[in-house]
Amino acid sequence: MKGKLMAVLAMGVLTLGTASLATADMITGYLYSGVTIDVSGSETQDYKNAQTALVNIANASAATGYTDDFYVDNIDFSAPSGTTLLTYSAFLSSGSSNNLTGLANASALMTTAHDSADIFRFEGVANFSSNFSIYHDDGFVLELIKNGSTIFKSAYTGTDADSSWPTGPAYEYFTVTEGTYNFVLTYESWNGNPEVLKTSGVTFKSVPEPATTLLIGLGLAGLVGFRMRKRN
Repeated sequence: MKGKLMAVLAMGVLTLGTASLATADMITGYLYSGVTIDVSGSETQDYKNAQTALVNIANASAATGYTDDFYVDNIDFSAPSGTTLLTYSAFLSSGSSNNLTGLANASALMTTAHDSADIFRFEGVANFSSNFSIYHDDGFVLELIKNGSTIFKSAYTGTDADSSWPTGPAYEYFTVTEGTYNFVLTYESWNGNPEVLKTSGVTFKSVPEPATTLLIGLGLAGLVGFRMRKRN
């Protein structure tokens, strides 16, 4: 009877762990609101200054100095050009099947001024097909990481994939070895709407939280112990 009780408890712990795993948030987001852009030079220089602000946040080894954090389960954001006043919640909940949680200032208005930007940094795990694309306006930086090392990073040169000139959304196409990577995708909303960020050929994955992993481990250990005791 005692052995059966142990098995039931172990199965309960295992079930609880796997249930938690299934509902774990997939993508952690960080919002840097109202980032100052130097617009004292020419129009071309203004664009470069905006992209420099984006790259500085993208190049940080960890998210620091952000205004707010949140979770989403997809990257499919699209705010039409006719939208003059856009909240953070409206942008991050746009597109299809985007579940947004944890954003404290969700109702605040996104920046539309030329001298400031809103920068979003997304971190998570995803499977990238060998040919994938990102549709965006006004610019992004993507880094793919495997076993702690950067495998791929879209480079900033002033006119490439990280800096479409903010006249309209554009597709950027990439080729990588298909597989699962940790990623950091940093996106800049600058110089007014439209605001667009969509991925194609990318499947996002949930990541076991430490407590969930512990529960699964305890459940498996309990089952192994029960079988060994039963044999003896």
